Amino acid sequence: MTKLPDKPAMQDKLLNQLTRGGQMLGLALTDKQKAVLVRYVVELHKWNQAYNLTAIRDTEGIMRRHVIDALSIVRYVRKYQPKNIADIGSGAGIPGVVLAIVLPETSLYLVESIGKKCRFLRYVTALLNLDHRVTIVQKRVEQWHPQELFSVITCRAFASLKDFVELTQHLGCRQTVWLAMKSAHTAKERIQLPNNFTLCQNIELDVPFEDAGRHLLILKMRTPI
Repeated sequence: MTKLPDKPAMQDKLLNQLTRGGQMLGLALTDKQKAVLVRYVVELHKWNQAYNLTAIRDTEGIMRRHVIDALSIVRYVRKYQPKNIADIGSGAGIPGVVLAIVLPETSLYLVESIGKKCRFLRYVTALLNLDHRVTIVQKRVEQWHPQELFSVITCRAFASLKDFVELTQHLGCRQTVWLAMKSAHTAKERIQLPNNFTLCQNIELDVPFEDAGRHLLILKMRTPI
């Protein structure tokens, strides 16, 4: 089992925050999953001081605005029972690392072009014993051509909906679900979607401890008539 950080006060505060957030989201997180998520927050905070991986500087902010935010889409991802997920523009691992921790039967591919972020992702997935089913892809997504297609393709604040689906459509098929996490989207974005894609659902997420609007946009390829 992954050990929690040594500082008891920080450990307790993060665990309490995570436990409350998970309960509010209706997630039954195991003790092991909570331990791993706390360790991830601590490691991201540590690396962030040297490598500037996120604008959020404190551990509670990372837990709230990154980890719990990512947990808010778990119940929607689980609906599709994904065999594999490609997380595009994964950055420091949101939502990809979080999904890997709570979806133990799923293979994750974290696609990120920036070297320092990939170094952190390789380090933290090995540390958390996730590297047997998490692959770090250091490429721009349009330059990545894997042999397999994906059940689910995710992104968080990656690009416009148009760019997201156009840059990733070679990774999916008509059974694939594209999930875009956004603070907001406009009618213009929907109009600009390519003709072979449709926006199936716009879910307003209720993220614990967050007042800002959060949305999960669910897209699929259109079925030919």
